[in-house]
Amino acid sequence: MRPEIAPGARVRLTTPLAWFRVNADLALDCDTGTIERKDVWADYWIVRLDKPAIDLDCTALTYVPEIREDADNLELIE
Repeated sequence: MRPEIAPGARVRLTTPLAWFRVNADLALDCDTGTIERKDVWADYWIVRLDKPAIDLDCTALTYVPEIREDADNLELIE
C-alpha cells in the first residue's frame, strides 16, 4: 500500500507534459503543483497546478487550475 500524500504537499508531475496535450487536450506550462485532496478514485489526487493549464478542447479560452493525477505519476518535492 502506498503512503498517503498530505494535502498541501508539493509535487512534480512525472508524466511528460506532451502526454497531456495529446491524450487530455491540455496544454501545461509547468509540471509542479500542490496536493488539494484525494480523489474519489483509488490512488488519484487532485493537484492544483502552479500555473493553470489551457483546455485545448474548448472553443473559448478556458483555464484549468486543477487536474486529477495518479499517485504513480507524482513525485514529492521539498
